[in-house]
Amino acid sequence: MKAGVCRLTGQHGIFLKSHIIPAALTRREKGEAFIEAGLGREPKRAWNSWFDAELVNQDGEKILTAHDTWAINFLRKHRMIWSGWGAEDELEPSSDPNTTFAVVDRERGLGIRSISDVDARPLRLFYLSLLWRAAATRRSEFAEVCLTSTELETLRQIVTGECADRFDLFPIALTQLSTRGPLHNLTPIRSTQDFVWQRSSQ
Repeated sequence: MKAGVCRLTGQHGIFLKSHIIPAALTRREKGEAFIEAGLGREPKRAWNSWFDAELVNQDGEKILTAHDTWAINFLRKHRMIWSGWGAEDELEPSSDPNTTFAVVDRERGLGIRSISDVDARPLRLFYLSLLWRAAATRRSEFAEVCLTSTELETLRQIVTGECADRFDLFPIALTQLSTRGPLHNLTPIRSTQDFVWQRSSQ
C-alpha cells in the first residue's frame, strides 16, 4: 500500500482505493460489464467503476463516505436513482407522496419534479464532493473537469467543512431520466446547455 499526502485533508497517511463516483451508484448486473465511453473515446467494457488509489487516505475517505451515505439514502428514498425503483423500468412521479410534478414541455416529455421536506445542504455537499473528486483526480477520463487551483481549494474547504458553503459558487441542477437505461460508465464531458423555464398552466 502506498503512502502520501491526502489531497482532501492535507494529512500524510496510507492511500485508500477511493471511487470517484460512489460504488453504490455504479453497480453492474451480475456477470455483465459496464459500457465505458466518452467523447473521443472508443467504447470499451469495464468491470469496475472509476477509482483513484492516490487521492485520499482514511481520514479523507471518511469525509467522502459520510457525504455519500447520507445522499444515497436520500436519493433512494425519493426514487432519484435506479436502486430506489425496485423492479420498475419507468419512473412514475405520482407514486411518491412527497413529490409534485409539473409539465414543462409535453411534446418532449419534460417536466419538473418537486420534492418536499428536503434539507438541500447535505445533498449539495454530496454533489460538491463529486465535483471535487472529478477535478482532483489525475485519471485521464476526468480531464475535461477543469477548475482553477483557487476554485479547487475553495471546493476542498467546503467539502471538509473548513469553510461555509456559498450558494453562489458551483451552481447545481439535477436532471432525472424517467426510464431505466443500460449500465454504463459515461466519461464526463464539457458542454453548455441553455434552459428556458416556462410556468405550466396546469
